[in-house]
Amino acid sequence: MTNLINCRARYTFRVEEQENLWEYYFVLFQRLRIYANNPLTIGEMGIGHEDTKEIDALREALVNLLIHSDYFSPMKPRIRVFTNRIEFENPGKLPRSVEELMKTDETLPRNPVLAKFFRLAKLCESAGYGFDKMLQWKKQTGNEVLFETTIDKTKFTFMIDTTKTIGEESGTENNQKTVEKTVEKILETDKKTTRKQPEEIKTLIIELIKSNNKISRSEMIEQLNITEGSLRHHLEQLKNNGIIRRDGADKGGKWVIVKTD
Repeated sequence: MTNLINCRARYTFRVEEQENLWEYYFVLFQRLRIYANNPLTIGEMGIGHEDTKEIDALREALVNLLIHSDYFSPMKPRIRVFTNRIEFENPGKLPRSVEELMKTDETLPRNPVLAKFFRLAKLCESAGYGFDKMLQWKKQTGNEVLFETTIDKTKFTFMIDTTKTIGEESGTENNQKTVEKTVEKILETDKKTTRKQPEEIKTLIIELIKSNNKISRSEMIEQLNITEGSLRHHLEQLKNNGIIRRDGADKGGKWVIVKTD
């Protein structure tokens, strides 16, 4: 009999809900980059250069998923990492067959505003669907990249080296060591580069106010390493929830903690 105690886990990690697509991009990208190699080479002039083709391939698939998803569909876009592959699956069919799109540089974005936003941030180009960049994965790793599109969804699959990823339990000592090293790498990546979660930011804001109730917004931005817009959003939420209030003007005023929960 299968119950909640002895049933097999469906997943080992899920990304927490983010406030917008921009935040989703950074959180997801930091998770994905651990599966890509970016070797450092030294040129003739003694200058180091990182080969980012594998990372760029995964980034292209991520951006493609975010800007081409059908957000009115009951199906939700998702990224799944298995023992032997990474799947980027989003609702919505490609406007033409994959073979036809790979022969041209035309772009028919499902969400033109999102496409422009990521293009202005220099995270995507205005021509094509990025198949050439994604296919660099095969050239660099020797593993296949599969493109599928049906009437209701599109899926890009990046095959990965099973000796370098987290997967199911293995009876071999080598695989166990590989898993342990990959876990350590994930934890280190999260600690150093993953953006703070919304609730964590709110908690840190309260702690900053406790230590200095006259702290300025610019000082908060610097210490929290967030944008002005993000700080404004979190402060407004804390005020609306009756947790903090501002007494006095921006200059010479102070923050007051009304309640701590």
